[in-house]
Amino acid sequence: MNRFKMLNLFLVFNFLVAVVCQPLASTTTTAAATTTKCPDLSEIYNGLVEVIKRLSAYINFVNTSNPTYPTHSSYQSHKILITGGYPYGLGQKTIIVDTGNDKFDCTLPDFPIEMQNGVGGLVEGDVPLVCGGLNGTGLIADCFKLTRTGWKKAAILDKGRFGMGVGIVFDQKLLVNGGLDGPSVSDSTVLVDTLSSKSITDLPMGLQGHCNIMLNR
Repeated sequence: MNRFKMLNLFLVFNFLVAVVCQPLASTTTTAAATTTKCPDLSEIYNGLVEVIKRLSAYINFVNTSNPTYPTHSSYQSHKILITGGYPYGLGQKTIIVDTGNDKFDCTLPDFPIEMQNGVGGLVEGDVPLVCGGLNGTGLIADCFKLTRTGWKKAAILDKGRFGMGVGIVFDQKLLVNGGLDGPSVSDSTVLVDTLSSKSITDLPMGLQGHCNIMLNR
């Protein structure tokens, strides 16, 4: 990786840190008491959409300012599918945000179960697939694909887990590795499509909440 690529990755990382560190609510202090305003669900949703728009705008700026910088077809899309997360009542909503068109409105069928900390990607060309996660009843091993008629159950992971590495797609299959599978941090790695889950080489150690980056594509 050359120095220019490393610089852009560093700038994107610092951009995310700066956004995440912004205060969500204001605090008012009086002589009698201190009160904190908690954000409602709409504030959380609007904040998430704004983060996505700002990050996409930055990536587009980097790519257009540097024509020789390598791009992938996924970077050229302005649309991002959002589903899952906590609070569950909001997380089951499935929407598509178009960062290039503020008037774009696309609300899809709700995700079939409550779920947070899952992982997803576009497999088999253009099929959204979401796997794993956690909810109030325990760990999730199921995967769900989004079809023209709604979410349908797809493949099953080797075990229920949440907090896996950021999802990437390899050979049109979703790479799922690491995460918490109960009392321990997992080192297992699987490739998943809509029909099957195949175990491949384990991580050298158990990891959770980590990054996966495609190299030498």
